[in-house]
Amino acid sequence: MNTRTLRLGGVTTATLLAVLGTGRGAGAEDEGGGSKMSLSSSGFVTGQTAVLTANGDPGAPYVLMFDTAAGDHTLGSGAWLGLGFSPSFLLLNVTTVETDGSNKISIGVPDNPVLNGFAFHLQGLEVDPVLGVKTSNRLDQTVVVPSTSVDWYCTPTSATNMVTGVVTSASNPIEWALGQAKPGDLIEVCPGDHPKFNLDKPWTDGQAMITIRAQVPGTARILRHNVGGSPTIDVKNAGFLQIQDLWIEGSDVAGVLCERAKTGLGHKSVHFLNCTIDGGYDWYTGSGVTTKWGVLGWDLNDFVWDGGAIQNIKLEHAFYLHNCLGDITLQNLSVTHVGRTAVQITARTTEGPPGLGNIVIRNLTATDCNLGDYYGGGSTFTFAGRQTGSILLDGVVTRAGFDAALNARAGKVVGTGAFVSHYGDNCGNVPNGPITLQNCVFEMAPGAGDRDHVQVDATTSFTMNNCVITAGARQAMYFTWKKAYPVALDSASQVSGSCTVDGTKYTLYSDMRKTMGW
Repeated sequence: MNTRTLRLGGVTTATLLAVLGTGRGAGAEDEGGGSKMSLSSSGFVTGQTAVLTANGDPGAPYVLMFDTAAGDHTLGSGAWLGLGFSPSFLLLNVTTVETDGSNKISIGVPDNPVLNGFAFHLQGLEVDPVLGVKTSNRLDQTVVVPSTSVDWYCTPTSATNMVTGVVTSASNPIEWALGQAKPGDLIEVCPGDHPKFNLDKPWTDGQAMITIRAQVPGTARILRHNVGGSPTIDVKNAGFLQIQDLWIEGSDVAGVLCERAKTGLGHKSVHFLNCTIDGGYDWYTGSGVTTKWGVLGWDLNDFVWDGGAIQNIKLEHAFYLHNCLGDITLQNLSVTHVGRTAVQITARTTEGPPGLGNIVIRNLTATDCNLGDYYGGGSTFTFAGRQTGSILLDGVVTRAGFDAALNARAGKVVGTGAFVSHYGDNCGNVPNGPITLQNCVFEMAPGAGDRDHVQVDATTSFTMNNCVITAGARQAMYFTWKKAYPVALDSASQVSGSCTVDGTKYTLYSDMRKTMGW
């Protein structure tokens, strides 16, 4: 993988259009964009160098194109061109793709605040008499200026005090800057690969938030660097911390581990905004790192995960939370391709007090979870008793078994169930608090599911409004009731599949509601 500095020239618009008009060379495969063609960016920040990663066919002539206008064109080759050919259209020549199939293209961005907000588009193109014409994805970019409110600025090797200008070399700059930061400070992390770090910072209840934020969302990558018994982000003692816009590599322990807290307040007000944990396991090929939990935590109090994604985990859950000490909010994110559940929350007597606070899971989409053989994976959302606050699932979507390639790899239609509330191990037969499902869509493909789709037990009440439940191989709903808790089910919910209450089976959801008076 070689690094090249961007240069102009070598190809004219007229030459490009002439070549495009020739279409494909004889015998060339029409990939319509090309399986090997891709383009990504570290982000464009004034006064800094942006790095593009251009992937293509080794040895193929490669052109990087620039335009301020987007377009939608189908070339003679069948490839898609996403630029508009405005007066600002330019060709940026990087000669040929290197033998390893990847070029690094460095672009210096002038240190001029006038550029803030300047939007443009980039796209890669291969032109070859034999290979024909192929294009990459279009990359939509906007120039930003460094924030004037930043207190600390971290590179992979140093931390800068933005007030004094003092630069400190450090083996772990983010962790070092957090140690120096005071309440209300903003630590900004530059694009690039950064080492794993600990969150271990004394705090006072009610203090102003300290924020650790990527300078350009998604381009500050936190890497574990090895697999060997440590999490990527280790929350040892944390309160009033906001982690924003980071990409976090999964680990054989956890992407984020929240250890048992050192104070009775737990880890309070730790918020992750628009962060992604990627475990790096490819379920289509059965290859990659043997990663475990996305977030594994104890003693969380006002914990928030808002935005982003958790994906590609081999063995364990996306979120596995124990003995919560306060509210939990998980919203506006996706969970995809994990070995066990999207969310499991428990409060075992052997591990601490009953779960306190309210659980809100909103606008979370879980696709093909529970893929591992490990204990069958569990239901996608599992609440294992002794969680005494309320539980709300609002706008939650689960889908399983619709991906033919995953089914073929597994040798079966994948998927277990969508939801379960039950008395888990060592929970002292203490039920969960009131449960509400509203505006949810739980879908199983035909033949999917090794347990009933929605299983209700161990709660002080259950309410369902405006939900769509589509069963696969098993029943849509199963209630262990015995008149132990009130149930309210609305007529607007659409339930496809049979339902059972205490051993009595109902073919139709409406019959169950009518007979039970729910």
